[in-house]
Amino acid sequence: MEYRSPEAVLMAGWSFPADVWALGCSLFEVIAGRKLFEVEHEITQLYMLEKILECKIPQDMLHCGARNRNSFNNNLISLNTCALAQPHRGKASKISSARPLSEYVHDALLTSLLQEMLTVDPKQRPTAKSLLRH
Repeated sequence: MEYRSPEAVLMAGWSFPADVWALGCSLFEVIAGRKLFEVEHEITQLYMLEKILECKIPQDMLHCGARNRNSFNNNLISLNTCALAQPHRGKASKISSARPLSEYVHDALLTSLLQEMLTVDPKQRPTAKSLLRH
């Protein structure tokens, strides 16, 4: 679960950009010596990624996830507001203790590379080939 891209978690359709996301999570683990998202619940992962990456999940991804609602993502999106559902009780401290990516990785070039690989919107995430020029 820790390496699944937000679009995969939300069931909002996924393709090759999800592989770049997973590689970014793996690279973070090699650099920092810990997993980026050590979570048990997908909703906690989504809240943590917003905090760590300092951005919100795009509305079009939430809408797509809501349209593809099934037993896997049923409790991730509030249909009334098309926003993330509330996190599980007891997980607020894990979310609040998350820090921006730059506080975990102290090398500017590596932080920049990881920020590109972990772009939340898969349409904006670079391809593996383009990352070779980073």
